[in-house]
Amino acid sequence: SARALGYWQAKLRPPEPTAANPSQLVAVMIPAKEPARSFEAPASLHLLLPGNLSIAVGDHFSPQTLNRLLATLEGR
Repeated sequence: SARALGYWQAKLRPPEPTAANPSQLVAVMIPAKEPARSFEAPASLHLLLPGNLSIAVGDHFSPQTLNRLLATLEGR
């Protein structure tokens, strides 16, 4: 009914700010993100593998990660 609709609309409406309950905006500082690293940067090592696979390795790579990647590809 229209009366029930009005009741629930009033009940579910968020409270309006008052002197006792003021609405406030709070500043939130969000740290700046580092720029995304591009995969187009020149690589010091570039591996071309069968099946259209290509691995580009930059100067600051993790040897452990590269070993895990190669082991995974060899296991295919």
